[in-house]
Amino acid sequence: MSIISRCPVAGETDLQQIADLVKTCEVDGLLDEDKSIADLKWIVTTSSVRSRRLWKDSNGHLRGFGQLWIPEPDEGLDGYLWFYVDPKDFLQNSFTDGIIPLETEILEWAENRLREIGNKSGLSIHLHTKTRAEALIRISSLERHNFTLERTFLTLVKSDLETLPTPEFPPGFTLRSVEAPRDDQAWVDLYNESFIDHWDHHDLTLSSYQDWQQDPNYQPEFDLVAVAPDGTFAALCQSSLQTSLPHCSKTGWISWLGTRRGFRRMGLGRSILLAAMQRLYRAGATSIKLGVDADSATGAPRLYDAMGFRPVQSWLSYVKIL
Repeated sequence: MSIISRCPVAGETDLQQIADLVKTCEVDGLLDEDKSIADLKWIVTTSSVRSRRLWKDSNGHLRGFGQLWIPEPDEGLDGYLWFYVDPKDFLQNSFTDGIIPLETEILEWAENRLREIGNKSGLSIHLHTKTRAEALIRISSLERHNFTLERTFLTLVKSDLETLPTPEFPPGFTLRSVEAPRDDQAWVDLYNESFIDHWDHHDLTLSSYQDWQQDPNYQPEFDLVAVAPDGTFAALCQSSLQTSLPHCSKTGWISWLGTRRGFRRMGLGRSILLAAMQRLYRAGATSIKLGVDADSATGAPRLYDAMGFRPVQSWLSYVKIL
């Protein structure tokens, strides 16, 4: 293979080639532990990502794609690389014939881009990426490039939705959907205080949340908050309903579930999750999926297990200190 073009993504004009590449690599439609190919258009066009690059061969065919998300730094600078390589390149390229494998070039591109930003900050620099647990070739390549395993995530599913219990909120608490733009800042504050204790948390900004709302899969009727008697946003559950082709089955996805400090151990997380699941089921969901940190200290895995969610996929997060 001869790579002659390394260029930035030109927006939606490149989307079909990216989609075709991703579908070749992800036959079950899952991009990571809580996103599907239905999210692809927004993922590769959102303005919150700082760097994207395409690798094309001499015939103009897309052979590789890389995207680097860099949140606002706090104690260190973190970059999150999401990338795909045409499976045929694993067979065609090797170091022994003098050709640098495309995956190696993409990893080096991400490292160099992150260093360009990080060297000006004086902060510690970490490059993160995820892969499926069974992707042994990808895992071997990451470890060869001095990445180390840092975390395991699970995709969970629940399909028996007909007999969901009725959610019971504490007296005085109410449930409603988010109303943009009036609730945007309050939701961001709720999110940050809910996930501050989670591993690898980065504060969400108002602009990033408003960027999420531009995702075609964002459905405000499934962006729920539990409101305390004094009006404080106490818990959140953001989900969406996606249609899978060719069978046209509908899958509910729980994107975020969290409870604010000071309102925990009141049953709010379980109640708002049940409320979201009921809404998804009434809207036609035949199953509901979510992603969870397998090593979470928050008790989330126990909650999902008690509610009948079962693991269907494992994902591994790797990190390299630059």
